[in-house]
Amino acid sequence: MSFRIGTSLPSAIIALVTLIGMIGITGVSWIMATQPAHAQMSDPMANIPNRKIGESKLPVPRFLSVKSNKANVRRGPGKDYPVVWQYRKGNLPVMVVDEYNGWRKIRDHEGYEFWMLGNLLSSTRYVLSMATQFAEPVRIRPNDKSLIIAFLQKNALVSLDTCVTDYCLVNTEFGSGWSKRSALWGLLPNEQFD
Repeated sequence: MSFRIGTSLPSAIIALVTLIGMIGITGVSWIMATQPAHAQMSDPMANIPNRKIGESKLPVPRFLSVKSNKANVRRGPGKDYPVVWQYRKGNLPVMVVDEYNGWRKIRDHEGYEFWMLGNLLSSTRYVLSMATQFAEPVRIRPNDKSLIIAFLQKNALVSLDTCVTDYCLVNTEFGSGWSKRSALWGLLPNEQFD
């Protein structure tokens, strides 16, 4: 898709939004025309808080997923705080870094932190592919020599079954297979699965 120089601003915005929609699934959209008020972290996995038991009696930090295709997030833990962002893609993994009075402070894969009502989150696990220059292979077995059955592009969203050492079993539209743990976002370092 392209547009010519001299295109009107509304047409250019429509072209850009269409192009973004065609490139990949980020699952987020702005409510306001500016960046969120919170600072973005350069590495979303940096500064992970020490593990503790939260008010929900569950460990914090932990990963959950956004339940619905439209979920508002706020500047603070309560409906008195303004909505600053809206996720528009269900099943996106988010890291819960704090809890307060039924609200969860979440960190997304881009490092932004917001507050979301706890009942808008699900314990069903999903991960995003963090492939960089090349697509990440999904293999039939958890080793580098195994047959490749699919490739995950950057930000591909897949459900997570389990992890063993350096590989995780994920479900793609082409079936289940093993992807390198280091190429997935939505897991804590050394997280163990039952």
